[in-house]
Amino acid sequence: YFQELILQNFADALERYPQEKLKRQLGLATYYILNGQRSLARNHIYKIKQFMNIKVFLLWALSFMPAPWVKFLFLQYRRKNSL
Repeated sequence: YFQELILQNFADALERYPQEKLKRQLGLATYYILNGQRSLARNHIYKIKQFMNIKVFLLWALSFMPAPWVKFLFLQYRRKNSL
């Protein structure tokens, strides 16, 4: 879990860069959801200070969806954003 290692080892430095920290937190939660560790993802999402951010809320909502839906939506997102 590369994002988890970065968040643990560079927590103080990331406090100075809130957008970078949020990006890594969302990446870690996304990994947990795709890996089937939904409750761990939700626990991690609750720790995010910018919980009112729409991206954070959508990721939280995804953690309750069936796995095939999540994988489909993730693939669509990746296709759209890889262009």
